[in-house]
Amino acid sequence: MVGHWFGTANTPWEPLRTYSVFLAFEADGHYATRSLAPTGEAAFYYGTDLDTPLKQWALTDLTAGGVGSGTIDIAFFYGSSFGLPVWNGELHDVTIDPSGDRLRLSFSTSDGYGPVVFDVWRCGQ
Repeated sequence: MVGHWFGTANTPWEPLRTYSVFLAFEADGHYATRSLAPTGEAAFYYGTDLDTPLKQWALTDLTAGGVGSGTIDIAFFYGSSFGLPVWNGELHDVTIDPSGDRLRLSFSTSDGYGPVVFDVWRCGQ
């Protein structure tokens, strides 16, 4: 999952509309995002695409079939500082195709919102 990825996100609130996203998952557990959504939402729909050390991810489970799950901290920017919400970010159905070039995953909040479904392709390291 470590690497740089570009592709689409699809929300359950507008299932016929997708927006382009860039995701960078680093080996140290940090991640960065950029969204090209015309309506301005962040890549994970919630939070910010601004960079902060609060943006952390971890893959916590991997089944024998190669499907993983994990956690992700979705940071919000509050005008002059960053903070984390009271809910936790959850990653589900994390799947990398056999070539290692396509990543699919779903993001939900621990209080039940989502999933935002991602279908991205490796575009760098």
